[in-house]
Amino acid sequence: MINHVRTLLLNKNGAERPAADFFYEEYVQDDYHSVELGRLTAVREALLGSNADDAYINYRLHQIMKVLHSTEYVSYVTALDARFTYDHERAITEVEPTYAVHGMTETAAEGDILFLGRAEAAEKEYRLLHVWTAEIVAADTVRLIHKNPAETSEQTYVVSSGVSEIIDLPSTTDVSFRFNGSQAVGKKWLLSVRKRPIGGPEDMVASLAVLGEEADSVLYSTVEPYDTFRRLWLQHPYWNYRLSGAVLALAYRTEALRNGE
Repeated sequence: MINHVRTLLLNKNGAERPAADFFYEEYVQDDYHSVELGRLTAVREALLGSNADDAYINYRLHQIMKVLHSTEYVSYVTALDARFTYDHERAITEVEPTYAVHGMTETAAEGDILFLGRAEAAEKEYRLLHVWTAEIVAADTVRLIHKNPAETSEQTYVVSSGVSEIIDLPSTTDVSFRFNGSQAVGKKWLLSVRKRPIGGPEDMVASLAVLGEEADSVLYSTVEPYDTFRRLWLQHPYWNYRLSGAVLALAYRTEALRNGE
């Protein structure tokens, strides 16, 4: 399977993946079906977050695959399938927040919305992409609907000196907006913000360590290759080797479940 280990760690149905131009999206075969992880779920969540969105998971997977390719134990990645399409040498520098506005009615324009704030993902915030609709439902009232999770609010505002008062967006506290001028009833926009993720793979090591025996008992054994993975996690002095051991154990255990073992 192309991108075999990455696909196992992602563990999402291939036919339901976003388009290829989505944030850090990589190829997943359409015929891959997610596996029920059982006790492995806590391990995966320590790496990729709980109820994380695709943007967050893709970003973390890019970090993880970069780590896996940084040691000689990448041979365990290619042993399952040597074919991969992701660029593990691609630099993963600080990703800046992005803001987008799309008019959903004929007169609604990008310039009608002025974003305020800097979208920074908080610790243990596993959703990077936020999407809302904004609709003028009265001369001084806007209805805002956050897509996932669903949350609706209506806010009144006053326009002064060419701009509206600051309007809060549901489901986030670090981004708001103003209307650029008065807006007619019925105008509607699609707003999106992608937050800047924080933290790195070193933080994943700390998250796994917190699980302790709960993770060790489900990941490792005295049977190879799990004993090698165990020794990497428990005994190696460098964090990238330790993380490789835990991640490879998760991938191989997921592969075993996929094969009914």
